[in-house]
Amino acid sequence: MNPFLVLDFHLSDENLFFNPNNFQPVTFANNCTFIPQLQPLQTQPQYITSTTASITNHNTSINQHPNNIQQQQLHHNKNGFNQQQIPSSFQNDSVSSSTSCDPATTHGGSRSNHNSVTTNQTALENVAENGTSQPSEENANCDNADGTIAPISCDACRSNHRRCDRIRPSCQACKIRGIPCNYSMNFKRRAKFINNNRLKDEDVAILDVYYTESGYHMVSRTELEQFLLESYKCNGSYTTQDMKEMIALYYSIKATCECQMGQIDKAELSAKQAKEYLSKVFDCYTSMKVAGTYLNMCFYELWFERLHTAKFYFQTLLFFKEALENSKEETKNSIREHLIITITYLEETIFNIQDKKNLHERTFDRFLLTLPTLFSYLKTSDCMFGSDWDYYLKNPHLIDSTNCVQVNTLLQNLLRECKRYEQNNFGGNPVLDLYYDVMESGCTLALLSKTKEMNSMMDYVLERSATTIVNSINNPKFESMPFEILLHISFAAEYHLKKVREGIFMGSMNNCDYIEMLRTELRAYQTLQSRYKIAKTYFYGGIFKKLDDYFNNQ
Repeated sequence: MNPFLVLDFHLSDENLFFNPNNFQPVTFANNCTFIPQLQPLQTQPQYITSTTASITNHNTSINQHPNNIQQQQLHHNKNGFNQQQIPSSFQNDSVSSSTSCDPATTHGGSRSNHNSVTTNQTALENVAENGTSQPSEENANCDNADGTIAPISCDACRSNHRRCDRIRPSCQACKIRGIPCNYSMNFKRRAKFINNNRLKDEDVAILDVYYTESGYHMVSRTELEQFLLESYKCNGSYTTQDMKEMIALYYSIKATCECQMGQIDKAELSAKQAKEYLSKVFDCYTSMKVAGTYLNMCFYELWFERLHTAKFYFQTLLFFKEALENSKEETKNSIREHLIITITYLEETIFNIQDKKNLHERTFDRFLLTLPTLFSYLKTSDCMFGSDWDYYLKNPHLIDSTNCVQVNTLLQNLLRECKRYEQNNFGGNPVLDLYYDVMESGCTLALLSKTKEMNSMMDYVLERSATTIVNSINNPKFESMPFEILLHISFAAEYHLKKVREGIFMGSMNNCDYIEMLRTELRAYQTLQSRYKIAKTYFYGGIFKKLDDYFNNQ
């Protein structure tokens, strides 16, 4: 029976006649499929090509299929032949009975569907050219060709918006049509969509570290977030001077934050980009953002023990400091004050201006010498301490067992005032609180250990201070601490090592284990040294080397 006579308008099934939804695409073994469209005044069925449904025979009920959507329609004269002239070879072809809804075999994006479409088009072309549904010898050889796959569709398929198998040297569609098949390499892929209204997760992590674990901020978080959103849109093209300064500042912030997070490889890449952007605005001597970039890069190069580069940035910062101090600006500017204080800190504690070849030593005496200078920059009144409050701080060699308690009391009050000032002016954060807790406990250990007459109360104060430092090391925020804090941790390590060598292994407070505390203090050094290479230069030759040898010899 001729399959094209299956659907006739004289069928007795009224539902089939009056309900067009019952008519589904019919696919034969040669993948040529049609859908009859019933219209009152139309006597000839319309045919379309499809690869999504099939029937078993003319008496089989046709089930509805989710992929039976109107597709590309073939009229009688399309592809160069009349649909009524389909040869009789279609009549004897077996008809598939599968109506699977498996996405792997029915969806248009799958490989199997792509092959079906290609085979279907091939069959129609062969009917038009050869009068038969069998592929020509050329097409058969093309199907078995083992060619390379091009990255994009050929020019002909792209211009006609046809699916291409991308096989070189010629795709199957061009072979069927007998046209040249060319693959242009000067193409541009569609740009990846970026949501410009949302910050990247990487940038959010950097901002969280900078604004929650840093004691100072060169710009507000809102301003920096707005800049990052704008930078996503400009794709690295920074046209204004402010944007050039801001991108240099941001990458310097990113480098220091990644270093504090232990992401050394990422930090090096960010530092390289910061230097590249800084080279474009290096001569903007009046810009706070440029000064902040120099400051961050000075710390960064110091942490990695690249001292010559760090000294270069520091010399530039001295020029900024002079310009800021001579500024006639009357209004209070927290950023300006922070820059002056931080540059002064580097000058007093790190870089030795008198001896440019060397750095300052990281000793407790040097720590005491720097406090009066830093304290005066913090604008804290000295009337509460008396006129000669800084006498022993400027002469630390005069501190002994007779005055160590009084000096410690002065020092504790001084540190609390500094902490209060920083919290009020630069904002408090957990890292700042932890930093001052360790400093206060370390100063107590360093000063009270000078006493000759040790009583139970004095021993209790020392043990409590050492325990506070160990508890601070176990705080998750400790990893964000600056490497200078190792000076005060070393005092706790010396106290615990002295106890162990005296044969005392358990403390009176909560039965603490001195051996485990020594391990914790050594771990603190190893953690910070992995982030800041300069820590080994300053601190490994003292107590931490002793701890390392002690545990290696056990």
